[in-house]
Parts: sequence; structure tokens; C-alpha cells
Amino acid sequence: MAMADLIHDLVADHVALLDTLNRARQLGVTSAEGREILLQLKSSLIAHLRKEDFFLYPVLKRAAAQDKRLQELMQSFVDDMAHISKTAIAFFDKYRGGGSDTEFAQEFGRLYATFMDRHEREEKILYPEFRKIQERQ
Repeated sequence: MAMADLIHDLVADHVALLDTLNRARQLGVTSAEGREILLQLKSSLIAHLRKEDFFLYPVLKRAAAQDKRLQELMQSFVDDMAHISKTAIAFFDKYRGGGSDTEFAQEFGRLYATFMDRHEREEKILYPEFRKIQERQ
């Protein structure tokens, strides 16, 4: 993948993931369609994370080896992702086969807010750092 296209692709992934989240919320977990959307969301999220792990983070980690501020920034994103991953996996596992619409709505709201915050932080903080590194090379 061309590095120039990476950020564009990652942002497009964010849009698609949020669209899928919204469709899941609209359909609800008690419907077969809602559960199918959750499975799609899980696989799309995994694909997005792999793209970040393979193309984005190695570049950032190499640069962070020479930059204390970037090291600290990267560590905060790594710590944050560990929490998000744990929460998301538990959510997907819990509602894979259905469940209470009320509980689903409450937990979905928290997960949605977490994803929104993460995507916003990536797009406003992490991706610009990646661009700066690419410009210097």
C-alpha cells in the first residue's frame, strides 16, 4: 500500500465502521439482521486494526525511538487500544447470539462513544504525526 494513500484509507475505514455501527444500532440485537451487522462490524474492525498494525504503527514506532514526546503519545494510544479491544471483544461476544435490546442499547452507546473518541483522536493526533514523519522522509 502506498503510504500516501494509507491515511485516506484509514479515514475511509472509520466512516464505514461508523456507518456499520449506526446500522447495528438501528436494527437492534434481537433481529437476525442486527446480529449479522455486528459480525460484519467485528470483521471490518479487525481488518482496520491489522492495516494500522502493519502499515501505520511500525512507522510511528521507528520515529518514536528518536522522539520522547512521540514515545509517550504512542504509549497512550497503545494503552487506550488495549482497553477498547477488551471492551469491544466482550461486547461482540455477549451479543453474538442476541440479547436484551435494553442492555444492548446501553452498552452499544458506551461502545459507540468510545469508538467515536478513538477515531477522532486518531484523525486529529496520530494520523497527522504519521504525515509529518512521511514528509521528513
